Amino acid sequence: MERRPPKATDQEEIQKAFLILKECMQLNHQIEPTLWVGAFWSILVDGYNSCGVSYDEFTKEWDRFKHHYKPWFDE
Repeated sequence: MERRPPKATDQEEIQKAFLILKECMQLNHQIEPTLWVGAFWSILVDGYNSCGVSYDEFTKEWDRFKHHYKPWFDE
């Protein structure tokens, strides 16, 4: 997978997307919160797939960034 150079606004854009998705979840209480993971994964897979990323490349990318989120959990 060819990586694009980082932009100064990347983190700000990620925060905007996070807040939009969180608001979507909060406005749709009829969907159990734990079920949103399937929708989020589908969005990620669709995005990577539309960029021509293979399944193996996608899973390697996931392995690289999943450790970033480990501190969010109390273990």
